[in-house]
This record gives sequence, structure tokens and C-alpha cells, in this order.
Amino acid sequence: MSFEVNLQRAEQNIQRNFAQARFHGNERVQINAELNERRLIEHFRTFGNPHGIGGQVRQLVAILARGSWHITAGVHRLGQGGDEGDADPRNHLTLTTGHHVRFGAGGIIEITGPGIDAIGARAAVRHAAAAA
Repeated sequence: MSFEVNLQRAEQNIQRNFAQARFHGNERVQINAELNERRLIEHFRTFGNPHGIGGQVRQLVAILARGSWHITAGVHRLGQGGDEGDADPRNHLTLTTGHHVRFGAGGIIEITGPGIDAIGARAAVRHAAAAA
């Protein structure tokens, strides 16, 4: 399936009325920026080239095209942690699918979660651990 078709399906699958409610921050975790799902889809469209971060974007969009999803926490640092380990010190948002979309000054810099291939330093660490 093409990336554009997956984007359209992912947008159709936005479902805010199920599962986990949106987290709006507390005394420990501040939401630095709110982003709605349609704006996130536009970020995916911008960063969805087939190289670098674009590969992760394409993987996540394919996952989101298969079922309901929504943002559970706007852009924040720290939080509860999860399958990837301790609370994340980098700016990221969290999806109901368990994925973190991390942002830097230029936009999306990394995506982690189920079904997403690691890139950069994270890929090197995983490769070294697998070889040990």
C-alpha cells in the first residue's frame, strides 16, 4: 500500500472516544505543546521521505492505518516511562499504540515503539546487545 493511502487511512482511524484519556500534564510533567492528530499527520507527510527518519514515519503510518489511535499526551518530557525504559527526557508525544514521536528543532527526529526499526545510536546499541 502506498504511503499516501496509509496517511489517508491513518487519518480516518483517529478515534478520541476510546481507551486512554488525553493527559494534560501535572505538577511533575508539563505539556510543552499541544498537537492534534491531524497536525501530526501533516508532520508525517512532511517527514515521510524513504530515508532516515522517513523510514520510521512510514512504519508508524502503516501501523496507524490498521486501527484506531489517538494522541494520549501532547509534547512533553519525562512522564511514566514504558517498554523502552525510564521516563523519556526528550520532547515527545505519546500515542495509544505505545509509540513515542520525538521532536527536535527541525521536527520529528525519532519514533520508538512496537514495529519501529531503531535508527542512529539506538540502532547501534541494539545491534551491539544482540551480538553479545
